[in-house]
Amino acid sequence: MDSGQILYATREDNCFIKLIGAVRYTHGNGLNAIIESTGADELIRGFIIDLSEAVYLDSTILGLLAKVARLCSGKARRTPVVVSSNPDVTILLQNMGFQEFFTLIPQYDLPTDQLARIPGLSGPEAGTILEAHQILMDMNEKNRDQFHDVVELLRGEAKPARKAP
Repeated sequence: MDSGQILYATREDNCFIKLIGAVRYTHGNGLNAIIESTGADELIRGFIIDLSEAVYLDSTILGLLAKVARLCSGKARRTPVVVSSNPDVTILLQNMGFQEFFTLIPQYDLPTDQLARIPGLSGPEAGTILEAHQILMDMNEKNRDQFHDVVELLRGEAKPARKAP
C-alpha cells in the first residue's frame, strides 16, 4: 500500500500544497491545520494544489480540499488551482464536481525541494472527518445524496455519550 505524504509552502501570496501517493483520513489533521492557518492569512490570495503524484484520495481528503474552495470564495482570493495529471484522480475530481470550484490543470512546475513536509499530528479527529464530509456533501446534490448517510453516522458518533442516572 502506498504511503502518502503532504508537502506545502507559502511563497509570495500563494499557498502550495502537494499530495503524494495514497492520502487518507489519517493525514487529515495535518492538512486541515495548513488549510486553517493559510486560510486565516490575509496575505494569501491563491492556492495551488498539486495532485500530479497522488494515486488515491479518500473522501476526507477530498472534503478538506473542497474546504480550500470555500475559504477562497468568502474572501478576495483567486479561484484555487488543482494540478492533476493522473486520469483516475482527474475523473474522481470531476465526479465530485471540483471543476465548478477549482481551475483544473494538467501540470505546474514547482520543485518539490521548495516544499516542506506537513508535520505529523495526532491521529484523525472525528470533528475534522465530519467537517470534511459536510463540505464535500455541500458541493452539489450528487455529493449530498452520496455522503448524507456518512455524515449522519459521523454526527451520531460525535455526540457525547449520555451518563446513566
